[in-house]
Amino acid sequence: MRYIFRNAHFATFCVVYLDDICVFSTSMNEHVEHPRAVLSALSSAELYANLPKCSWAQETITLLGHWISNLTITLDPAKTEAMKTIEASSNTHELQRFVDIIGDFYRPAFERVQELLQCSPVLQLPDSTQQFLLRLMLQILRQVYSSGEHPVAYLSRKRSDNECQLFAVKFCLEKWRPYLLGAKFTVYTDSIACKWFFTKKKPSPKPLRWFDTFSHCTFDVFYRADALSRPVSVNALLVAGPEPAVAERIKALYASDADCVTILQRLQPSAQPDDRYSIAAGLIVVRDGRGKRVLLPHDDRLQLEVLLQYHDEATVAHPGIVRTYLAVQ
Repeated sequence: MRYIFRNAHFATFCVVYLDDICVFSTSMNEHVEHPRAVLSALSSAELYANLPKCSWAQETITLLGHWISNLTITLDPAKTEAMKTIEASSNTHELQRFVDIIGDFYRPAFERVQELLQCSPVLQLPDSTQQFLLRLMLQILRQVYSSGEHPVAYLSRKRSDNECQLFAVKFCLEKWRPYLLGAKFTVYTDSIACKWFFTKKKPSPKPLRWFDTFSHCTFDVFYRADALSRPVSVNALLVAGPEPAVAERIKALYASDADCVTILQRLQPSAQPDDRYSIAAGLIVVRDGRGKRVLLPHDDRLQLEVLLQYHDEATVAHPGIVRTYLAVQ
């Protein structure tokens, strides 16, 4: 291909990479003549462009993983779509997965967040006219301003798990006594046992000794579970099944399969319950010793589509005969 366009004249409006040809012009009149010259050169070498793969008179094009316009060359947005659609982590596993993705890139961002948390406008000076909020999960003293909650101080102290949250209240009250004494404030904790302590009739000896510290302040305690340490009980599951278009074809082809028609008649609401077959979303489900499976009608083309779905899709990456067989089951 480079030999065909070896003439220096083509270098002013044409770029060739293997079998890809990019023609660029500064005006529409030139853009009529330049492709004509390129096509003429191809024709002389008895080569021809594939019309469905050609784009003409474009202001922007995608070429070799780049998005090219008359002003800039940037990365193809499709290359970053997977990162753009990542949702915020809701449990420990999802957070770990995100950390694995960002790898070594998170360190500068982590250090930048550390800097922001130590200066204005995030960190504010204490204001006795504003309400104080003591968040034990992070050991942060905050205040509520018109722009939202802002931290005013941070603390850290190690303790056993059983006493951690309750001791955090005592520790924070002692350290932030100048701010909290005489003010009514709110304590948020992710330990329900910590909340119960303040209503317990007979607390254990050690926490009882701390009660003198608590009695000098006026505060309310609210329980708020930490989403990362207490993930929801129902997690998202990846359920394998036929694609929606394939599922519709399966339902349509049931009518042309005598065995499927017989089974559907047996599964009518007025019929007796069947231990082996059932209906789910219009599909016949078979129950046997290998679990639940969707029953396919006798159609060679449909069966090939299902095999391709479980073998050729990018998410399965050609798993081999045995694994494809097990996935289809």
